[in-house]
Amino acid sequence: MIENIILFIVVVIIFGALFNNLGRRTGNEKKRNNIYDISNKKIEDTVLHKDNTIIKTTISDQNINSLLEDQIEKITRYDNHFNVDEFCDGTKKAYEMVLVAYAEENFTVLNNLLSEDVKIAFTDAIEKRKSKNELLEYTLIRVLSSQVLSIDIKENNVQITVKIMSEIGSLLKHEAVNESDVDKIQEYKKTEVWIFEKKMKSRNPNWKVIGINSSH
Repeated sequence: MIENIILFIVVVIIFGALFNNLGRRTGNEKKRNNIYDISNKKIEDTVLHKDNTIIKTTISDQNINSLLEDQIEKITRYDNHFNVDEFCDGTKKAYEMVLVAYAEENFTVLNNLLSEDVKIAFTDAIEKRKSKNELLEYTLIRVLSSQVLSIDIKENNVQITVKIMSEIGSLLKHEAVNESDVDKIQEYKKTEVWIFEKKMKSRNPNWKVIGINSSH
């Protein structure tokens, strides 16, 4: 009984954190023509993998502002609290929560934040790690930037593709801890493309991650 109450409290906290940071309007937002973090003025091709299909999204400085502006306008018809700056801040928090949950094998958090396909991929990776008696610890998770690449609206679904750049420090060690088993901490910068999805007419305010891929 006590375990169920604790689990319920954890879920409420998770939902509350995402609701407060994914798309909430505060009244102090920048004008929309200034909310895009676009520093690269050349065409950028991002290759995504979803359902074993390669999707290629082309972004250029000539069309990104008008394209995203039109899509954002459609989103706000269903959710007038949506704001890109707030959404990007929320994706940073979701990124950190997923990595920590993956390291700690917290399936409750992964289930709440990930789609079924992505959750299966994470679960398989966790099981593979456990079969080797390995433990993963993050000593550093710093999200450097979160940038919207594209917004795709199909019927009742909205998908937002985000490029996330981060700095990671990780330590992979064996359960039988001794000096020879502990690997050195690895620090590296990482760029990934995450796809978030939400049903526009749903009362559920949460977005789920439906795709994660490296960006080159």
